[in-house]
Amino acid sequence: MSKAISSAQLCVRALILFVAIATMIGAGAPVSAQTSDQTRLLRTPTVSATQIAFAYAQNIWTVPRGGGSARRLTSFQGQTSNPHFSPDGKWIAFASNRESAYQIYIMDPDGRNVRLVANTEGRATAPRWSSDSKTIYFTNCRHSDYGYDCEVFVAKLSETDHQ
Repeated sequence: MSKAISSAQLCVRALILFVAIATMIGAGAPVSAQTSDQTRLLRTPTVSATQIAFAYAQNIWTVPRGGGSARRLTSFQGQTSNPHFSPDGKWIAFASNRESAYQIYIMDPDGRNVRLVANTEGRATAPRWSSDSKTIYFTNCRHSDYGYDCEVFVAKLSETDHQ
């Protein structure tokens, strides 16, 4: 009889795996994400059934959940941040300023088929998926007379994105 794993238990396991990978990288284990003597600031991990994606050195990287070498998925001009796997594991949403201001993009888990899904005025960040993987929620902040005004936006994916 199999026992169901709660979301909290899955998050704890993912965090433990992420810390273990970060420790190996910091100890000098051969990982392709290493660009100097010590890798630092691995950020915003996200977990799918088979991979962990994270931001490092202004790019998005993945590593198998079971361990192994990290693989860089993005290499275009600009910065990328806040990767987030869709619940169905078919996409990674992320924020990037590759074309100008930070916008929301999606790509296949192997780094192919990068496409813009939300083009807003301001700085779009923190993409999160709906449970059916058809909608992305994100924040968009703009300068105002009072500092920053931030709003939550919604981007619905087209039917062709779900095939």
